[in-house]
Amino acid sequence: MQNDSLVKFKKSIWIVVLCSLIMTMLSVQSVMAAHPDLVPDVDTSRQDSLTINLVYHKDRVNHVAVPGATFEIHKVANLTTNGGSARYRAQADFASANVKYNGLTKESSTAAAKKLSAVVERDHLAGTSRTTDSQGNVSFSGLSHGIYLVRQTGATGHAKAYHPVGPYLVVVPGIERVNDENKWKYDVTMEPKVALIKKDVPPVEVAFKLTKKLEGKDLKKGMFKFTLKEADSNWQVKSNGLTKTVSNESDGGILFRLNIAKEGTYNYIVKEVNDGQSDIVYDKREVRVVVTVYETEEGLQFRFVPPLEADQFFANVAYQKLLEKKIGEAAVRDLLPEKPEGEKRKVNFASVFGIDGVSTPQRKTSSFSLEHFKQLMARDGLRFENEQEDLLVLYAITEEKNWTWYETYLLAKETAANLIISTKRMRQKLTQQPQENGKDEFTPQERAIIREAKNKTSRQFLAGIKKARKAVVTQSERQAISDLAQLGLLDEVINVILLLTFNKVASANLNEKYALKVGNDFAYEGIKTAEEAVLKIRQRQDSHTQKAKEKATKSGQATGKTNVPKWSQPNYTNQTSQEEQADLEQQKRALLEKLNQGGE
Repeated sequence: MQNDSLVKFKKSIWIVVLCSLIMTMLSVQSVMAAHPDLVPDVDTSRQDSLTINLVYHKDRVNHVAVPGATFEIHKVANLTTNGGSARYRAQADFASANVKYNGLTKESSTAAAKKLSAVVERDHLAGTSRTTDSQGNVSFSGLSHGIYLVRQTGATGHAKAYHPVGPYLVVVPGIERVNDENKWKYDVTMEPKVALIKKDVPPVEVAFKLTKKLEGKDLKKGMFKFTLKEADSNWQVKSNGLTKTVSNESDGGILFRLNIAKEGTYNYIVKEVNDGQSDIVYDKREVRVVVTVYETEEGLQFRFVPPLEADQFFANVAYQKLLEKKIGEAAVRDLLPEKPEGEKRKVNFASVFGIDGVSTPQRKTSSFSLEHFKQLMARDGLRFENEQEDLLVLYAITEEKNWTWYETYLLAKETAANLIISTKRMRQKLTQQPQENGKDEFTPQERAIIREAKNKTSRQFLAGIKKARKAVVTQSERQAISDLAQLGLLDEVINVILLLTFNKVASANLNEKYALKVGNDFAYEGIKTAEEAVLKIRQRQDSHTQKAKEKATKSGQATGKTNVPKWSQPNYTNQTSQEEQADLEQQKRALLEKLNQGGE
């Protein structure tokens, strides 16, 4: 009995031990499977790519691509792999942020992105920028392995309707799970980590006025009432639709004001109220009003849909059939407009008025609305320089580009100078070619200048320079900017000219004569972008430097004098002797006197 008990006891022990071993093995396997650092060695010969897909999720089904958003990326950490582990080490430019990249959580990643973005702003670090296309995509290729900071730095067009995306971090290459194994994904496509939020769009106020006429009696204020009721597409009054009642003014005016918060087409029926006044024959007719509300970059806008002309009405078979049901086929035939003899010939605007440089593409209909164009001008405080001449160009641009009137207005607003529409600058903007320059074509200082020149108006740019020099913008300096704009130069080009002019002389005031001289040269040479302006300045400065060297060689004297601004000479050191310095000071005084007179 004792032996049997002992055997059973030993068997129980072995079962417990075996179960413990099995549980231990399962636990080890589960830990290994879930460990995030167990990765293969990264392929150091490969390059990565990052594609950002910017979309707005209206709901779970409907998504809207957002073009026009500019993103900038900075590499903040390098990636190395060793023995199944991935390690990240900070780049030198971002070491001051003291970010611990290994073991970042979602919360710590967000906080780290904000710290790193502050370093970019503080040190004016230049990154690589791209703008989302019509599909909301922007791609960065040829990337090395590591962690990248993604920042949205601008928004144009459709992107202005959304709040900018906050900075965030992306690991490139990323990790994907394939057959229960971690694999490197060298081409990363992702949406921003924070969902895109659309800006609140305030309702638009729609106002329209009708007129009441009374015969045989004097019309008094508030004498009659009128109701407005919302109707459906079949002109049936909606049971839960808008209803509004107003009274007439002393002049007979009947004013309705409506606040509409959503896009769409709205139908309204206006009728006079029969309140039983004696000796009054009430008007039993109804007035139908159609309002279209649409969203633009500037918010909600509206337009009234005018009644159709006879030929337009009868060209619509559905309208014609509905009218036949009301008044009969014979009555409709009597209303049909007579067809003129001959054939109607369509010609475009440019072929009639002969605007230079305008192609003549075929269009279905003309979409330029001068009335709506002028309404937005009044809202934004814009005005024409010469209305007749400007309108010819505006019509021509609309037809040439196959644009709507609103698209033409956006260009006019963007290129306006001192709130005056500039058709010269509109033409310059249209002929502007996208700049696809390599990383090595410009120095970091030049890239920073180009970025600032593109992101600010000339007045904002000038104000920033003056503030840094503890000075205020003068009236003559404002006039100089206007004169440069009159030449057709865009703001980004004017900004580079301003910086060049201020860097030539250590002064808090703009040398207006020199700025206009450079502006005339740039206008003559067709400089349209900040990139072209920087390259042109570099070319001029290289020419001046070469001439100075040749002159020094001929005279047997070496000189370190150059007109190159400090921002284009990051490695400059002064090695001039005392005797040479005295000679250079004399040359400097002579040059300054010449600059004050507008010379070079």
